[in-house]
Order: sequence, then structure tokens, then C-alpha cells
Amino acid sequence: MAHTPSLNRWMTSQGFCGTSISILIEDQDRDGVASAVHISLSHVSALLRTILLPADEDASKGLIENWMQSLLNVEEKDLSNFDSVQMLRFLCTILSIGIVSFSGSHVCRFDINLWDQEMEEIPIGFEGYVFKPRKLACLDDFIGGPAWILGKASVSSEALKISLTVQDLQELWGPVSLVRGTANSAPVIQTERGFIIPLLREAQSSLCSASFYGETECHWMEEIPEYLFDERPNRAILVSSTSRILIGTSTDAGAGLVVNEKCKSSISLIGQQIASRLQYPGTSKSRYVSDGYDVQLVGGQYVTAGLMKKYKRIPKRTLKAMLIADSTKPDTRLVPLLNLRVGLEVSACTGNAQRVTLWDALRFSQTTTNSPDHTMYCAHNVGDKNCISSCWNRWQSLDEIDSLNHMPGQNKPLTGLEGRRVIINSILALEHSGVDSEGNLQVSWPFNNSPLNFPVLPSTPKESHNWFRVVKDTRDTSSFAVFSQRCLEFPEKGIMRSCSAPCKEGHSKPLQTTLLTRILTTAEQGSVSGLLVGVKFLVGEAHLTVTKAVQDQLAIIAAVSMNPLSPLRYRLRDILPDA
Repeated sequence: MAHTPSLNRWMTSQGFCGTSISILIEDQDRDGVASAVHISLSHVSALLRTILLPADEDASKGLIENWMQSLLNVEEKDLSNFDSVQMLRFLCTILSIGIVSFSGSHVCRFDINLWDQEMEEIPIGFEGYVFKPRKLACLDDFIGGPAWILGKASVSSEALKISLTVQDLQELWGPVSLVRGTANSAPVIQTERGFIIPLLREAQSSLCSASFYGETECHWMEEIPEYLFDERPNRAILVSSTSRILIGTSTDAGAGLVVNEKCKSSISLIGQQIASRLQYPGTSKSRYVSDGYDVQLVGGQYVTAGLMKKYKRIPKRTLKAMLIADSTKPDTRLVPLLNLRVGLEVSACTGNAQRVTLWDALRFSQTTTNSPDHTMYCAHNVGDKNCISSCWNRWQSLDEIDSLNHMPGQNKPLTGLEGRRVIINSILALEHSGVDSEGNLQVSWPFNNSPLNFPVLPSTPKESHNWFRVVKDTRDTSSFAVFSQRCLEFPEKGIMRSCSAPCKEGHSKPLQTTLLTRILTTAEQGSVSGLLVGVKFLVGEAHLTVTKAVQDQLAIIAAVSMNPLSPLRYRLRDILPDA
């Protein structure tokens, strides 16, 4: 750096009259692009003067850090492990090699002159950065070979696009001139061995990020393209000596897709945005399809012809039907199915209901009655064979034909196949639970040895359960309904059936029961916090109206609307995964 004045004098003697040089540095924000970065010689001299002041060490360190950040586009934290002397050594190496490279228009093999051999790369000692000869896209024939580029060591052989001004092009690989325009701007840059042509406006708009950096996409070619002779000059883009151009873009659009390795989109965020539209595989609504034509001819004095198109109905495939079909396949993974919130726990005490996982519904269906003081919770994981052995006690039979070789009271461990058979049998036992064709909620009554369902009517003179339509079996909704011994209460009195512990016969039974479930909002809605009082929405086949919002719990209280013709604002659905 101390030889900077001598360098200025030598470059002036060689015909260079500029005040700055340029180094070609690979862009860390864009793959496949190198930029001509200007370095003012006066700024180099100012840096030298600052370094030589012994009393101003902090200023020197800050200035050196600014140079490194500006040249390499790195953050301050990337330099935190290096002291001032180390950073100054890196910077001196960059400037020394960069100036030598610039003196040979970045294409001279100065490595042979200095070290008598061709160097594949010249390290600068910082974070894997090296000077390396790299091929420039579409300029290789024009400049006569690869150019020295400063960047991170890479095995990529991809040719780089080069971003620079027309003035940089003149200094490095001139002479160049603007033709077919004025002295200040023109649609063509002429070189000694060809032409640099900006792409058409319609092609510019389809390219990724050049416009963001204020660049004009260009391509070097040996002849002027025919479209520049078009009578519509507005199709071409004019460039001036100060215009920044990006050379290396092909005139032909690529035929395939390009993987953006720097994309930072989160698949979990995308999943949240489309969650309300995800469906279980194989489910569908009923539909009609064409079934051919019938032609009728009636003869008499006249012949009458008739053509009738026939349709046949393809029945719907509900979520429950697909779950049962998949669960009986030998290779289906059961645990993901058991985690789905398609179970419906109905309190035998209060009539209130809540959504539970399929695993919980099966556990309730396989648990005999307990005393009120005995807890009904278990700490086993979903699909745990130990839970089946210790908590499920209805499948164990004294009858030899039903025993699966496991008699009550035995400590014989349950095998995986035996546990799978118990789970599948339990699922099949709840196949006919849920809302039936008459609109009644068929709930499995697991407290007898015989298989029994209890049909809960949607309304009676004493009761109302108008939430049944929320849990009706459809393409997106399913209910494996089972009674449990647990007393499910709602804390607000006068709204739905509840009782106070300990439960006693003859406790208060208000007319309406309630359903506790979780809904999946659309990406546009964001969360239930946006569902204000009075807003109407649809879940399953039920039109609901928000009556109260509990903001701190992200919860709402909704009533079944008796006016389904009112305009709906949102169409929501139950949450399937246990999240």
C-alpha cells in the first residue's frame, strides 16, 4: 500500500488517466453473477494515511472493516474473529492482486509471470475467498479467455454473467462505441469483434432481478440482430456510457425450470396457508358422469326419433369410509390415523360432546365402567401396546374363540400383530356410529357386553342437540362417536346441560347441549381472533353465528344459525391432525 503513489505514476505512464480501478468480484446475493467493483486510488491513499497514525487505532480498524464489508459484502459479525492486522493483511492481498489483475484487463495470466506456473486459484486467507480464472458467459471469445474473479472457492464451472458500466467496458476491453443512436445513447454497443445488444423490453420484464439492481440485460453477438432494423424503435432499449449492463443473458429463454437455491420460503408456512384445503386421500363428493345415449325410434305414418343422454351417479366416498378401508390394509401405518381428531366423546352424564383423537375414542370404547373416584386418564402414547394391555379391558374375553390367547389377569405381552388386530376390530366396532340417515347421532354404548348404539335425536320436547350437522360424515368430516363416563360440563350456567361435582341424580338439565371442537381457519382469515360477534360461518353442514369471543384463549362460542340463507363470510372446517 505504501507504493500507491509509485503505482499511480506507473499507470499514468502506461496511458491510464482514470482515478479508480475495478476488481471483478462474485456477487454473494446472486448466483452466477460477478460485478465490477470500483476502488478509488485516492481512497487507498487516505486509508494508508489513517493506518500510519499510531494514535488512531480504532479509526483504522473501523475503516478496514468498512473496506472488507464493502468489497466482499460480508457482515460485521463475519469479521469479529479477526484483529486489525489480520484484516489489513486480507485487504492488502485483495488490493495487490486486484491491481495487478486490472493492469492486465483481468484476463492476463500474471500468475505465470509471477510464479512461473498457472494457478488454479490464489487464496487471500479470508473465509475461503480466492482469485480464480472464471469463464464469462458469451464474452469468452471476445476477451480471449477466462477472467480473474474474486469469490468463494467453488467447484462450479458455470460461466458467470458480468455486471459493469459501459465506461468499465471501455476501460477493460475497449475500444467500444455507441452506434445506431446519438452520441449519448444508442441501442447497440460496438466492440472490435462484435456487438453488445440489450434484450428487447418484453424480454427484460421476464428476467429475474436485473431491474432490481438497475441493470440492462445484454448479450454479445457477432452481428446486429434483425429486430433492430424494425420500424418500431420503442422495442429496443437505449444505453449510455453510464448505464449499468449485465452481459451474459442468452437471447433464447430457457426451456426448463431453474431451481432457486437461495429461496427462503418455509414449507411449514406454506403448509399453514393451504391447511384448510388439504383432504384425506380418496375422499370425494358424489357426482354424476355421462353413461352414454339412448336412441328411440317410433314408426308409423311418421318415424319419430329421440335421443336421450344418460347419467349415472358416482356415490360419495366419506372420510370415515376411507379411514376404515385404509386401516384394514396390512401395510397402512395406523398411528397417523389414530392421531386424527375424528373421534367424538359424548358424556353419558351431561350429553355434552367434544372432539377427541380416534385413539381416545377407541380407548373409551374398550374401557369398562369405573368408580367415580377412579381416574379414566392414562399416560400412554398413541398406539402403545402397553395401553391396550393395561387400559383397554373390554377386548379381553373369557370366551376362547374371542380371547386372542390372552385371558384377563395374564401378564403375557401383546405382540404387534395382536395389538393391530385389537385396534382394527375396535375401529370396525364404531363403523356405524355417527349421524345416521335419519339425522340421529348414533353413539356407541360401551358399558354392556353386547354391541349397542344409543340414537340421540337432534331435538325432543326436552332437549336440543342442533350441533349434529357439524360432525356429520362427509368428505372432510367424520365421527367415531362413543359415550364416556366422564362428566363434561360447560362453565356458563343456563346455556347447556351441566352438573356440579359430585354428580347426583336429578341434577339440572338445561335444554341445549354443546360441542367442543377446534376449527381450521383459512389463510385469509388468519385465526379465530378475526371472527367477531355476529359473524356467520360454515363448519361441516352447520351454519354458525359467533355469540362470544374469548380473545385470550383464541376461542369463540357459536350458536347454530336458524337462518341458513344469511350470507356467510367464511367456510371453515374441523382440524383433523391432533395439533
